[in-house]
Amino acid sequence: MTVKVGFKEAWRVVGNPAAGNTSWSADVNGRPVFTAWAGRDLRYDRVKQRTEFLSPPGDWVKRGEGKSYLRRAREAMANGWNCRLILLDGSDPWNRVRFAYFDESFYCVRFSQVEDNGSIRGALLGEDECKR
Repeated sequence: MTVKVGFKEAWRVVGNPAAGNTSWSADVNGRPVFTAWAGRDLRYDRVKQRTEFLSPPGDWVKRGEGKSYLRRAREAMANGWNCRLILLDGSDPWNRVRFAYFDESFYCVRFSQVEDNGSIRGALLGEDECKR
């Protein structure tokens, strides 16, 4: 089941009550939570027959939010954490987010590669898999 909410409301849903939160990532209850553009960062791999997280490189890594995103992704990868995922519909820049949503099939991400240029890869996990 997919649940659509506003961008700021999505952060409240995952437990970050900060008013006006429009962060790309944040630490919530001791674990990182990440946003991802559903149309850009989720890719179907025909060989593996599953959708993966694959964020392309870009100059976004030079901004403060980008640096925080990479730092959190590296920490999550090093610790083997499954991290909650807020999916975004719309287009960059962030003020063009039409809505945020949660999908039980892509409930969280487990990062397997985080590069300095912003190329990030990871496995998408369903809600049941995520809580293991």
